[in-house]
Amino acid sequence: MNPILTKEDFILYILNNLEPEKSTRFFLNKLAFLIEFAYLFYNQGEHELTDAQYAAIKHGPVIDGYKEIL
Repeated sequence: MNPILTKEDFILYILNNLEPEKSTRFFLNKLAFLIEFAYLFYNQGEHELTDAQYAAIKHGPVIDGYKEIL
């Protein structure tokens, strides 16, 4: 099944709904991960919200390729 949003649209949606002082890369990635997996949990994994892939780093998951998008 196709995801609802592309990775780029997902990031733009989050940034458009964040307060400017909270729009850090760190907060963006944490929020994106939380939204993505809360969506999967509440929809029992039936469909994905985005086509984003996440990478594990020292401070938690980040969206692969987010630097190129930003």
